[in-house]
Amino acid sequence: MVVAEKLLTVEEFWAQYADTRFELVKGVPVEMPPIGFEHGNCATLLVEFLAPYVRQHDLGSVIVETGYRLAPDTLRGPDVSFIAREREAQITDRTKFVSFAPDLAIEVVSPDESAATVHDKIDDYIRAGVRLIWVIYPSRQQIVVHHPDRTAQILTAEDTLTGGEVIPGFAIPVKAVFGGE
Repeated sequence: MVVAEKLLTVEEFWAQYADTRFELVKGVPVEMPPIGFEHGNCATLLVEFLAPYVRQHDLGSVIVETGYRLAPDTLRGPDVSFIAREREAQITDRTKFVSFAPDLAIEVVSPDESAATVHDKIDDYIRAGVRLIWVIYPSRQQIVVHHPDRTAQILTAEDTLTGGEVIPGFAIPVKAVFGGE
């Protein structure tokens, strides 16, 4: 006889797994393995470009590896995220997960991460109302920009990554995300 484990809500998950390398996906805790140098370097470079721009223009906050409640049973922690200034006041407890979706979610894809896993994350973000998603593929030196209408644009090293309407005026060469000039 198989006994099904109880699916967790975000609140139950947080009580057990706060400050760990886990996400909650449809009620099930999923361990997130440590990241490699390439992954961490891309995320760091994005923060180095985004954070000063966002601060200079008083647009909101750039945050790393913070949990967002995307559904009652789903808590995701994008590698980097952005919350617009006008929405920051909705954060009621800054010691816990954010109870709503970010405006921008950035995921750096690890070499062993499956396409299905990446697709599920994108789907969760879109359903939760994320306004812009950047999926970074270090091994290909590509960025796929996803929009709420489920359209996507593939950017290569020769292209420019912009913040669109979410982070107006922000633009950097794609190659800079991968350590290029």
